[in-house]
Amino acid sequence: SFWGNTNPWSYGTIADESSYLPHVTATVGFTNGSSETVGGIIGYMESCTLKYVCAKATVYGKSRGGLGGEALKSTISHAVNRPSSENAESQSGQTTVIGGIAARAKDCNVDNLINYENLPQADTIGGVIGHFSYFPDSEDNKVASYCANTGSVEGKRYIGGVFGLIEGNGDKEIIHCGNYGKITGINTSGDESDQSGIGGIAG
Repeated sequence: SFWGNTNPWSYGTIADESSYLPHVTATVGFTNGSSETVGGIIGYMESCTLKYVCAKATVYGKSRGGLGGEALKSTISHAVNRPSSENAESQSGQTTVIGGIAARAKDCNVDNLINYENLPQADTIGGVIGHFSYFPDSEDNKVASYCANTGSVEGKRYIGGVFGLIEGNGDKEIIHCGNYGKITGINTSGDESDQSGIGGIAG
């Protein structure tokens, strides 16, 4: 299931180049965390452009982002996630992917993104993008640039200040990205193999 405050899914453009759209303030998804893919603005976006937007939403779900749940072959640019009035904690026993801007982004261009929110604990978590993957069908390089996080990030397996997990088989340029928030790795089992990666920029 896909949840979004303005659109469950989108194949178009959401942008206002004259100025940032007003804060999207809402509570999205079932509070018990049973929703699958949830975003403060869009649940799922494919071949879409999301620009000049700002969210301040409380988002519940297994795979969730402050603005977008999952993005495929899209552009996310000039977007801001600000702290909501309520922090949606992850439910016990759930495998979760969380990103301050988007939970998952595949074959996407992302730039000028910033997250200010302290994020709840998750299995895979990034201050900006939780799971960032790139499997190109062309020789064009995809770029992630000018992305920053100031919120705290806490996770169990892949924990990154900007990107929780990066994977793919092509060239992905990551330039001018920074983390200014606290990063914490949690190991509840005592088995070191349960924690795969933790890093200031990428897990």
